[in-house]
Amino acid sequence: MEMTKHAKKRMEQRNISLNTVCLKQLGLMVNKAFKKGSREALLLIDNIAFIVNIKNNKVITVLNKDEMNQKVITNVDSVVFA
Repeated sequence: MEMTKHAKKRMEQRNISLNTVCLKQLGLMVNKAFKKGSREALLLIDNIAFIVNIKNNKVITVLNKDEMNQKVITNVDSVVFA
């Protein structure tokens, strides 16, 4: 799974790191969303939200719990929970 420059920057700013278990879980979630015909999905793992372009298999941005508070997320057609 690829990360956009924006996603990498947000992860660094928000002190978010991904281990191999999390990356594997993201891959499984992307696969589920793909099978359902999703194009842009919000994937939730623990207290981290990933906005992912499913077709391109790219993480667009990443939010931690604090960033999700009082935010509106638009342009997603599905949500996948871990």
